[in-house]
Amino acid sequence: MEFNDIFMNENLIHIIFNHLSTHDKLSFFRVNKFTYLNYKEKIKLGIYKFINYDYLKFKTHLDNNKYSVYDIKEIGLKAVKEITMVWRTDYMAFFDLRYIFELIYLNLDIHDKDIKSNLKFNSLFMFMKRIKQCIGLNRTMTIWKIMNEPMLYTLHSDFDGCLKNGVAWSPIKI
Repeated sequence: MEFNDIFMNENLIHIIFNHLSTHDKLSFFRVNKFTYLNYKEKIKLGIYKFINYDYLKFKTHLDNNKYSVYDIKEIGLKAVKEITMVWRTDYMAFFDLRYIFELIYLNLDIHDKDIKSNLKFNSLFMFMKRIKQCIGLNRTMTIWKIMNEPMLYTLHSDFDGCLKNGVAWSPIKI
């Protein structure tokens, strides 16, 4: 395999790829046909390790890859099964709804029988319905509606929570 007239064998390319950051991997697989064909699916499936763990990397994957209705459903299943809590104080926890919001914004079917039967908490469906009701014509309008919905407090830009996994809190991206 050649990169700008420099030959690299496939094993070396694989080692380099595995040591890249998420952002760099998203750029790297677009370098040429070889990297695109060999790393596109691996990059696309990388979203599963960021669900309910690292919102910014999760969002980066959503923005840089195309996911089918089936993919969104599978990602949604993992998101509702393994939803995490975000802590406001040592005694006050809320659902971390950012991942579910992004999936609902991409038309996750919240009434799908598999989604409903795999909810980690039954009350989560009520939050999902409220997010669905807030979906507007564009992302800005949707976020504005969410900001006026007290029930969706963890999605508000002024919410400041603490995650137990050590990843810094970041509000939903506009």
